[in-house]
Amino acid sequence: GTLVTPLIDVNSQGLVTKLVAPSFEYRYQYDAEGNNIRQELTRGTSKDITVFELDNKQNVAAKVIPFFKGQPDLSFYTGRENGYNFNHNMTAEKFLFADISGVEKSRGANIITYQYNSNGLPTAGSRTSTDASGNSIETAAMSYTYVGCTN
Repeated sequence: GTLVTPLIDVNSQGLVTKLVAPSFEYRYQYDAEGNNIRQELTRGTSKDITVFELDNKQNVAAKVIPFFKGQPDLSFYTGRENGYNFNHNMTAEKFLFADISGVEKSRGANIITYQYNSNGLPTAGSRTSTDASGNSIETAAMSYTYVGCTN
């Protein structure tokens, strides 16, 4: 058989900016600290977009599974998404799609709020999921416990 491997573009910080495979293409944008702030998935004429907003506090999840120096962030292969590749805590995850003319429209969002301890680490929070019109469709509470570390 034929082995087909994706094309991966990496920026000067070692972060993946584009991944192209036969049936899809991912593009990633980062802020100055290397946080993934936007990703686009294109399949044919369909484009799904996720925009991430972050607070200015330390994300302890980023410390749980460290990257090796010089190793590209391949979180889409290793399952390290959902906050592990952010230096700060995600406060919004906005889901969009681009119509045939390229106009971006909302599919919904997750809005996350946190309460912090004196060291700026999250101790509790809540996530509200919204539909495309901004109506709340689900809420969930979160709590954080730190064991074996100084918090």
